[in-house]
Amino acid sequence: MTIERHATTALMSQAVVHNGVAYLSGQVAMDLPGAPVADQARAIFARIDSLLDRVGTDRSKLLSA
Repeated sequence: MTIERHATTALMSQAVVHNGVAYLSGQVAMDLPGAPVADQARAIFARIDSLLDRVGTDRSKLLSA
């Protein structure tokens, strides 16, 4: 079994794939402090979409959120 880590820093990986399942770390709108909730949500979903694309999948295949 392999573990693929993506967008990795010294502390964590933003996405990990194990046995064909992608796991994402908690995503927040760090670049938009104080912004309206709708803007923060759009930024978070864009980040999630980008990470999922990076590991070869998309939101249509989510198992849990």
